[in-house]
Amino acid sequence: MKIIDNLLPESYVAEIEKAFTSPYFPWFSYGGTFAYTQHEREMYKNAVFDHRTIDSKQFSHAMFIDNKINSNYFELIKPIFWFLERQEGIVCKDIIRIKSNFMMKDIEFPSDFYNPPHSDVTNDIGDKAKILLYYPCDSDGDTFIFNEYSVEGMLPDRLTEVQRVTPKRGRCVLLDANRFHASSPPRKHDFRIALNMVFYA
Repeated sequence: MKIIDNLLPESYVAEIEKAFTSPYFPWFSYGGTFAYTQHEREMYKNAVFDHRTIDSKQFSHAMFIDNKINSNYFELIKPIFWFLERQEGIVCKDIIRIKSNFMMKDIEFPSDFYNPPHSDVTNDIGDKAKILLYYPCDSDGDTFIFNEYSVEGMLPDRLTEVQRVTPKRGRCVLLDANRFHASSPPRKHDFRIALNMVFYA
């Protein structure tokens, strides 16, 4: 796992922030943080529920899903891969999914709790697939990273938290797509936005 600050130039960071925080940006409600396509429902069989798990309400916007472009905003996000290759040497060979997630403030959400921990892919492609999380704006609502990975569809008996990442404007988090991680809603800021880019590297 790697935290990458300042991957993108300021002008591009500002453009992304403006687009995703616009009152005209189209967000769609699908209930909780869980999936909204059959493909993702199968994928999220790799979710873990423990004594610290609460599923929050979430809005999403899919930009690339089911092997096709699903949104005009895809063209805005696509250059992120170019900067990732240029600065980190990581080449996107094929996109699996790109979506953005939006959660509202929840002052009653316990600070030590999280949404359902999950892996974005199963381990049969996990050693080749990566996740790039991108935060368009500052917020609280940490991303929890765990030591465990999805292995042949088996869920771990317990999860061990290794790190929490606070959303920061322009910040990226790169991790293996079969590694367990979880979001959490903000308790201080009005909202939390995260772009989730899953791809073959």
